[in-house]
Amino acid sequence: MRDHTTELHAARKLMEELRQHVNAFDPARLVFHPPVLDNSTGTLWHGDDTQGLKKFLDIIEQQHAQLEALLASGLPVHLDPFPVVQSLATLWKCVVLAEGPVPVVRMSIKLPATVPVREGFIDVVARGGAEWIRIYSKKVSALLAEFREQDSYLTDSDDEGDSSPSEPPLQPNSLTRIADDLLALAECVERIPGARPPQITLRLSRIEENPEGGHPDPRVGQTLDVIRKRGVNLVYGDFSDIPFARLPTALSAPERVAPSRRLNLDPTALMGLCSDLLHHPLPSSPDEARARFYRPPAVVKSAGHAGGGRGNWAGADEDDAAQSQNSRELVRALLEEMEAPLVETIRDTLDSAGTGEQVGLWATREAVQYLQETISCGEVIGEGLEQRRMRRLTGLEEGDFWERSRYAGKAGCLTHMSLNIFSEDGGMNALAKEVEEVGLRGVARRLEGRASLAKEALCANGMTSTHLSTAAICTTFVAEYLAVLAGGISAAPALPSALNPRRIPSPRVAQLSTPFTVVALHSLARGAAEGMTTLSMSHVVFRDLFAQRRWRVRGWAQGNYELEREKELAPSALETPHPVNAVVWLLPFRSLGEAKRVKFAAGDYSFPRFVERTLKDGERLLSGTVTPESM
Repeated sequence: MRDHTTELHAARKLMEELRQHVNAFDPARLVFHPPVLDNSTGTLWHGDDTQGLKKFLDIIEQQHAQLEALLASGLPVHLDPFPVVQSLATLWKCVVLAEGPVPVVRMSIKLPATVPVREGFIDVVARGGAEWIRIYSKKVSALLAEFREQDSYLTDSDDEGDSSPSEPPLQPNSLTRIADDLLALAECVERIPGARPPQITLRLSRIEENPEGGHPDPRVGQTLDVIRKRGVNLVYGDFSDIPFARLPTALSAPERVAPSRRLNLDPTALMGLCSDLLHHPLPSSPDEARARFYRPPAVVKSAGHAGGGRGNWAGADEDDAAQSQNSRELVRALLEEMEAPLVETIRDTLDSAGTGEQVGLWATREAVQYLQETISCGEVIGEGLEQRRMRRLTGLEEGDFWERSRYAGKAGCLTHMSLNIFSEDGGMNALAKEVEEVGLRGVARRLEGRASLAKEALCANGMTSTHLSTAAICTTFVAEYLAVLAGGISAAPALPSALNPRRIPSPRVAQLSTPFTVVALHSLARGAAEGMTTLSMSHVVFRDLFAQRRWRVRGWAQGNYELEREKELAPSALETPHPVNAVVWLLPFRSLGEAKRVKFAAGDYSFPRFVERTLKDGERLLSGTVTPESM
C-alpha cells in the first residue's frame, strides 16, 4: 500500500496558508450593509452574520488537528489527505471571491413532502440570495464511469440493416441531476418578497471546459451544453491559480451612499419640516430651552405632579420627571437642534453629494392627506406658522415656505420647497383595486418582475436592489392590510401587529382616514420603487420593518445584488460610478411645538382640552362611575 507522507506535508502547507488567510479575514466583508443614512440613532445598519460560516471554520480547524496528529504519529499515511484540504481551500476561495452579500455557507435545504424535490445542498449563497453556487468536485472519469454503466444496460435491438452505429444517447447523470434538483428547489424555496428564483452556478473544480484533444466521450460536452441551456451558469477550476496572498481580507471600501436629489417625504418628514423647532430662533442656553417648554414648578405642583421643587431650569432630573412627556420631548429635540440643526444637516448633506441636479421633493397623495387631516385638528396643532408652512408645502396656499423662518434666505438648495405628488397609479386605491382583482398572489408576481422596470424609475441612477426589496416588502404588508380591511382574508398571522386593523387604536383627537404606520409604509414603498431616498424623522417604522421575519428569510439578505449585477454587465459600467442612493434617510424626530411655545410665553400653562378630557376620563374610571365599555 502506497505511503502518502509526501502528500501529507503538501496538505499541511496548504492548510497553513488557508488558516493564515482565514485568521486575517474580516467576516463583516460577507455581511449585508444596506444603503441607509442614519442621522437619528447613529446605528450602523447591517444584516445578519453569515450562517454556516463558523461551522465551516470549525471543520477547517478539525482537519488541521487531524493533519498535525498524523504528522506527530510518524506512521505511514495510507489515505491521501491532500484532496480534502484542497476542497476546503476551494470552498473558502469560493466564499471570499463570491459577489456579496453572502448570507449562508454550506446550506442544506429540506422542503415538505408535497414538493417533488425535497432536499438539496448549496455550498455558497451569494449576491444576497440571488445566486446559489454548488461545487462539483468529481473528475471527468466519474462521468465516464456513469456512461459505461449506462451503456451496459443498453440492448442492441436494432442490429439489422446497413445503418451505421449512432452515438449513444445522453441519459441523466449525476451532473444533470444536481442541476435539475437545484433548479427545482430554487423555484420552491421560500424567498423574500419581490425576489426571483436564485440563479444557479455550478463550479466544476476538476473538469476542464475545453481540454486539449477534447473530452474522451462526446456525452461530456453534451452534458455541459444541456445544463447551460437550462439556465445554469457553468464555471471551471478550483482557484488553485489564485494564491491566498491575492485574496482580499479586510472589509471592502463602502460604496458612497448619498441621498437622491429627488427626496420622498414620509408623513413624519412632511410634518417635521414644518416644526417650530426648525424655524423659530434657537434659545441661547439649555436653561432657556427648558423655560420655553416646561411649566414652572409651582404650576406643576398645583397640577398634582411630584417633584420640581427647586424653581429653576438647571436640568435636574426631578424637574424633568415632573414635566409632561410632550414637554420633555420638545426640550430634548430643541437641545438637539442647538447641537445639530436639521435643516442645516439636510442642506449640507445634499450640497456635499451634489450632482448639479436641482433638489426635488415628492410625497404620496396619502401622506399629504394624512398631513392635511392632522392640520385640521386644532386641538393638536393650533394656529400659527406651522400650519401655514404645511399649507404652503402641500400647495393649499401660495407663498414662501421659509417666510419668518430663521433660515429665510439661507436655505440653499432647499430654497424652493415645492412638493410633487406621485401619480395615482401607485396609490393605495390602485393597490386596493389590484388586491381585489388579482389577489395577494397576483400582487406578489408583479413585484417579482420589478427589476426589469428599474430603468424607468425616476432615480434609476444610483438605484439598488435594496430599493426593489424595500418596495416589495412594504407593498406586501400594505396589500395584506388592505385585504384584511376589505374582509377578503382574515387577519394574517404574519401581518405585523402594527398593521392589523383590529389592533390599530382609533385616534381620539384627529379624524385620520388611514393609520400612520400604513401611510408611512406605503410612502416608503413608493419612494423605494422610484429609486429615491425616503426622508423620515422617525426610525421606528424602518427599524421594525428591517427586523420582520419575512425580510429575514434564511438564505436571503434584505436586499440582494440582482440589479447591481445587471448594471455591472451593462456597457455604461465603464463610466464614473454614480453614488448609491440611500433607501431611507433617518433623522431625529421633530414634533410640532408652536402652540405650546406661544401659550407658555403668554403665561398660559393650561393643558390642551383633549388632555384634560383624558385626565377626567381616567378619574371617572378610578372612581367607578363609568366602565371602559361605556366610554
